[in-house]
Amino acid sequence: GVAAHLDGKGIVTPVTGAADEYRIHQLFAELLLRELRRLDPDREPVLRRAAALWEDVHGDADAAVEQALGAGDVELAARIVYRHHSRMVLSGQIATLERWIDSFPPGSCDSDGLLALSAGWAALSTGRATDLRHHLDVARGLELDGPLPDGTQRFELACTALEMISAFDGVKGTARNAQMLVDAGEQAGPWAV
Repeated sequence: GVAAHLDGKGIVTPVTGAADEYRIHQLFAELLLRELRRLDPDREPVLRRAAALWEDVHGDADAAVEQALGAGDVELAARIVYRHHSRMVLSGQIATLERWIDSFPPGSCDSDGLLALSAGWAALSTGRATDLRHHLDVARGLELDGPLPDGTQRFELACTALEMISAFDGVKGTARNAQMLVDAGEQAGPWAV
C-alpha cells in the first residue's frame, strides 16, 4: 500500500536530535504544495518567506536560500547569502556559496550589492581575479542603506574590505583601504580593528 510507495518511511518522522521538529516525506510535501497552489496560490510566497526566515534563524542557510528564492524574494535570499558568506569562505565551503549564487535569476549579481559582494568573495577565494574585479566594480556602483547582515554599518565599508583584501590597488591602496576601516571603528563590523 502507501507504505511501499514511501520507501518504508512514515509520512511524518521526528528530526534526529530535535525535540519539537518533524520532517514530512517528500511525496507528501509535493502533494501539499500542489494542493496549496490549487487552493490559494498567493499564499505560497508568504509561507516560503516565513520558512526562509525560520530556516535562517535555526541554522539551515541552505534551506533558507532555497525558500527565499522559491518565494521570488531575491533581496531576502541575497541578505541570507551575505550573512553567511564569510563563514562559507573561512570554512572552505566555496562550492556551496557558488551554488547559492548560481541559483539566483540571471543578472542578480549585477543589480544586488550584497550578492555582488558575496560573489566577489567567492571569486577571490577561487582565484578568479577578472570575476572579482567585475563584482567589486558592480558593488561600488550600487548603493545600499542601513546596516548589513554581518554588522557592517555602511555598504561602502563592506566594499572597502573586499577591495583591501583583493589588493588590486597595490600596497598603497591596500593601506589606504585598511586605514578607512580603522577610522570607521565599530561601524566596520567584522572588519573593525
